Amino acid sequence: MTCSQPTVPSPARRLLVPMLAVVLVSTAFMALAAAPARAARLITVGGITYSVDTSAPGSEATAASYEHDAGTDVTIPASITVGGTEYPVTTIGDLAFMNHQLTSVTLPSTLTTIGDSAFAHNVLTTVVVPPAVTTIGRLAFVDNPKLTTIRFTGPAPLTFAGDDQPYTLWAANIQLTVEFRSQYLAAESWLGFTTPKWVGYRAIPAYSISFATGDGPAVDPVTVWPGEVPELPTPARQGYTFTGWYTSPDSDTLVDPRSPLTADITAHAGWRPVETPVAPSTPAWTSLAGGSLNDFLRLVLQPN
Repeated sequence: MTCSQPTVPSPARRLLVPMLAVVLVSTAFMALAAAPARAARLITVGGITYSVDTSAPGSEATAASYEHDAGTDVTIPASITVGGTEYPVTTIGDLAFMNHQLTSVTLPSTLTTIGDSAFAHNVLTTVVVPPAVTTIGRLAFVDNPKLTTIRFTGPAPLTFAGDDQPYTLWAANIQLTVEFRSQYLAAESWLGFTTPKWVGYRAIPAYSISFATGDGPAVDPVTVWPGEVPELPTPARQGYTFTGWYTSPDSDTLVDPRSPLTADITAHAGWRPVETPVAPSTPAWTSLAGGSLNDFLRLVLQPN
């Protein structure tokens, strides 16, 4: 009967084991340092549930889901307040408002991202996209059979599943119109909006009217969206009467707001000085101090 001798670790192996232990411990500490603890919370306000990282005050909030019985007209706020801290709403998550029979939605100016299928399977008719939106996900508005207009108030989104996925807004073969400001018109779709088509959708630019008032008060320009008739402002100027907006400084032709625009234009204010009425003169009377009525009549009837 023979007894087996115990295996004695080699010097190299005895050195390798503690080195591996040190590496594993160091890696664990590095992972903890690289991934700080996050305290994401779900907060429901007005029927909308938001995901908020309350460990980072002032960080961005995401609209994550919607209560089915909260109504068909939705207004997403620009921010929510949790524990006295305000969090801007910048993202609408994937599937957040899908299949809720929504008829209208108002998006906040703080919004930057609309997730995949965020508003799919509803009955929206028009959507106004805020200027800060840079990303619209796949199938974001698919299957909204009454959707006819999507209005972009800012630049074309940098990420948009249009060419690759023709059903992002609805479907490229239906009568859906994309409206955009003419200042964002470009020669190629990857540079901005194009017309008459943009990534498969009918696209129409909206033009602006700027106002030249001369020595009158400044007036902000207006954007005239397709099919709309703008209400032109009526400025006031001390000592002058406003006579209307003209096509050029020396023109007698008034700008017709009902006429469709084909380019950006400048309207020129007409001014007419206010005429100051002249007071009638008062006849001078001759003093008859010390005289009698007969003296007065004698002067009037017989001046010479």
